[in-house]
Amino acid sequence: MEHNQIQDFNDVVISDFDLIYPNSTVIYKTWNIHDNYEDTYKDMLLHGYGGNIWNMIIRRSLLMNNCIRFPEHLRHCEDVYFAYRLFLSTEKVVKVNKVFYHYNLSNPKQVSNNLDERFNNCCRQHLDEITEYMKERHVYDKYKKEILWLVLQTKTDFVFHPEKYELFNNWRPEANKHIWGCDLLGWRMKVMMLIISWKYYYLASIIRMFEINRFKFSHTKNHDSKHHYYKL
Repeated sequence: MEHNQIQDFNDVVISDFDLIYPNSTVIYKTWNIHDNYEDTYKDMLLHGYGGNIWNMIIRRSLLMNNCIRFPEHLRHCEDVYFAYRLFLSTEKVVKVNKVFYHYNLSNPKQVSNNLDERFNNCCRQHLDEITEYMKERHVYDKYKKEILWLVLQTKTDFVFHPEKYELFNNWRPEANKHIWGCDLLGWRMKVMMLIISWKYYYLASIIRMFEINRFKFSHTKNHDSKHHYYKL
């Protein structure tokens, strides 16, 4: 990376990166650095790949002095766990607007292309733990909205599984108050989640079948569709 940007007492340097798919390559713009670091951290939280660490150079002393480690108890989300704590430990972050990493997603057998229920379990555990970590550092109120939006995004995995509707309402129920205002959800998903939060489970199940059939029809018409349920 550019030498002058690595120096000047910066703790972390981040860059853009490529996402390499079987038939295309996409340049992914990393989250932005703002004058107000609180806005920078919020941007990182809500960015699609905000918790990745493959596009960073990190000062070793920052990790050692703050005891920042990868968690051994998480099979997934270990990088997000790491990054969320990392950026609560320093404001000395600089971004280089160039691609310095190529993330290959073309292997259908790689872990990131084969996420299962354990991934959702790890997401929930990680979000619960970062909430407690923020509360210990007395910063949770600053980022409460963003964390609850991430909770709602994680809850989208429950929406099309009626057997998980109770889990939807029992895990972090305070997030349900933010459904309609959550920018990470499309309006159809918001409606589904509101119905489930009101415990109209039978109605939710009927709409679920309609949406699944609608998705199958649209997917048949367009095999290259990148439609995701959480963006309904």
